[in-house]
Amino acid sequence: MGPVWLLSRKDLRLRLRDRSAFLYGIVAPFVLAAILGLVFGGVGEGADVTIGIAVADTGEVGLGLQRAFDDGSGDREIGDPVRMARFADRDAAAAAVDAGEVGAAVVVPAGTSDALRGTGPVELEVLTRADEGLAATVADAVARGLAADLTTRRVLAAVGTLAGLPADDVAATVADPPELLALTDAATDDRQLDADTYLAAGMAVFFLFFTVQFGVTSLLDERREGTLARLLAAPLSARQVVASKALTSLLLGLVSMTALVVASSLFLGASWGSPGAVALLVVAAVLSSVGLVTLLASFARTAEQASTWQSIVAVVSGMLGGAFFPVGEGAVLRALSRLTPHSWFLGGLSDIAGGAGPGAVAASLLVLVAFGAATGVVGAVRLRRGMV
Repeated sequence: MGPVWLLSRKDLRLRLRDRSAFLYGIVAPFVLAAILGLVFGGVGEGADVTIGIAVADTGEVGLGLQRAFDDGSGDREIGDPVRMARFADRDAAAAAVDAGEVGAAVVVPAGTSDALRGTGPVELEVLTRADEGLAATVADAVARGLAADLTTRRVLAAVGTLAGLPADDVAATVADPPELLALTDAATDDRQLDADTYLAAGMAVFFLFFTVQFGVTSLLDERREGTLARLLAAPLSARQVVASKALTSLLLGLVSMTALVVASSLFLGASWGSPGAVALLVVAAVLSSVGLVTLLASFARTAEQASTWQSIVAVVSGMLGGAFFPVGEGAVLRALSRLTPHSWFLGGLSDIAGGAGPGAVAASLLVLVAFGAATGVVGAVRLRRGMV
């Protein structure tokens, strides 16, 4: 281990001297995560949404909706951060939407109560602007929920009439105040990283594949500059030389990831979860990245060629693995995503975010280590043969 460590220490000094590993491993991912956090980190967190409702119906449904606003102020808090404002008619609601006073509005037209007692359609209208995506979504949910509630009341009224219930009882079923919207906190089995942590973790694992390449590709630099022949002339084996380069990559990756975990927690508000589980996942991610860059380097003739290939693979796998944004739906896309170390790393962090310990992320750890071992062994064997 002595010669391996000496060679690795020499490479580490060179990388610290030219600051390239520092820029790729710490500065670039931290700055990019901070910028993306400013742009996307607050989406859905603390955004105030105000939607309007205009009730033109004067029958049982209209009276019931008006009673739902029991405070008489015209506004109603229906759950932080959503507020509902009442308007006298459609024109007032439309003017408020156009002026930006509300993001969207739901209109209950005149004759809704009469339509509810008949067999014709009950139509509700949603007014919004193109730039109000979140408010439009909430208003659409309110309208759909209200439509479903009214449909249920229509069925109950029809059944009551067929059963011969008194007309007053049937009317009371229709007149009860509909539930406009209720927001509640609910537990879920899906474990999700918050925006700040996801962005920090995504940038960390994305730039990890650029950082670790400095160790392995230096072997190609040594061969081009002629120093590799001198190393092999010394009492060193090809295996030791390759091991020293892999050790350099491993140490660079561990330092980079550790610094980013600490820095993002202190300055970006990231919450990584259980330190022990995160540490295991970080080590596994670094091993997988070292293995992949070693394999790619074994096919390259120059350090520049290896760097180009590794950059292409890093960008493609980063995008497929969800380093920039969560992977969308679709069986093919999901399958491709699971072929990348990025996906398993971020998936393991999601499990940890849900309060899981090291045992719950065993699958992610095993896949990352197996990926690194398989690619690393093949790459190391190819590099050793190319040195002989």
